[in-house]
Amino acid sequence: MMVFCIGLGWVSDLCGQEAEWKKTTVLVSRNENQTVVKPLINDQILFESGDPQLAIEWAMQNALNTVIMGGRYSAHDRIDIPRNNVTLIISRDAEVSLNGDMKHTSVSPGFRGRDGTLHPHPAVIHNKGHDHVRVVNLGTIIGLGAIFFDGRNSEGTCGIEGGLVLAAGQYNQQPVQLNDCRGVTVPLALTDKTLSSVVGLEGCDSCRIGTVIHLAGQPDGKTGEGVDLNASNRNIHVDRLIAERPHEIIDMNGSHLDAKEVICIGEPDKLLCFTVNAGPRWTSRPPTADRLDVWKTSILEEAQTAKMQVTSPALPESLPKFTVAATVEVMMKDGTQKIFTKEVEFDLRRE
Repeated sequence: MMVFCIGLGWVSDLCGQEAEWKKTTVLVSRNENQTVVKPLINDQILFESGDPQLAIEWAMQNALNTVIMGGRYSAHDRIDIPRNNVTLIISRDAEVSLNGDMKHTSVSPGFRGRDGTLHPHPAVIHNKGHDHVRVVNLGTIIGLGAIFFDGRNSEGTCGIEGGLVLAAGQYNQQPVQLNDCRGVTVPLALTDKTLSSVVGLEGCDSCRIGTVIHLAGQPDGKTGEGVDLNASNRNIHVDRLIAERPHEIIDMNGSHLDAKEVICIGEPDKLLCFTVNAGPRWTSRPPTADRLDVWKTSILEEAQTAKMQVTSPALPESLPKFTVAATVEVMMKDGTQKIFTKEVEFDLRRE
């Protein structure tokens, strides 16, 4: 494996009077069998490696903002967020996965089964204990745990404060898992594949979830769960939850959730599921009693088909500020249509 890098003088030497956000933004791209890191403003190679993991982690260690450009990135091991206050954006034409032919040396953030056995849960993008990290996926992530924020620590407190996950891309497994996080926001998380769930939380406090969309992606298809609150979650808020014929649109185990609106496309197996005394799988934070407040519920029993359209920007041309939009179109049996839209505005520049 070849690794090449230059010193960090590029920040001041190359940027001159450019806007501050440009000085702290790098682009990760593919060049034949190499993954290269370049500054936003020119083509100088700052770092390159045959392993995409090393290049992406180097970029985040040395720049506040990292944009992964189009291409396929098969990382030799999970991609670890290296520090606080960084932003990682996966562009719409990028695919990030773990190379199944490599031996992964990182410890998997597994969970305990109800019988006490440990199950591995390898993450692709992994944030272990770093605050105010922003991860935006507009592309594709292949792996069991796509975006994993893990704040667990020996003190049993929330080890991650603040941050954002915008999960608007494609996934083959659960897009988002938050453990022992406080104040993390997820403005949009979606999938049009039948997965176990879209957003999972355990041991979290005061996290705000915007819109969660779980479509089946096939006629008369069913989905698993919309939101999975395993245990010890407090003051979790969801603006809107949309799911197509879900097995359970909300799964609650010893948690507190305030849901403004729940929309079920077609008839669900169950709207809600409460598992009493199930106990934690991930967290060591103290338990809390179940409390669920749902302010508005709609069951579209006469729904015939549902489809989702996601609009995301071209990068880096749209930086520093762009909008991601998701639209769900439901065709009813009587020929009428119901449309649900969510727009998220993202600004690379931190206030």
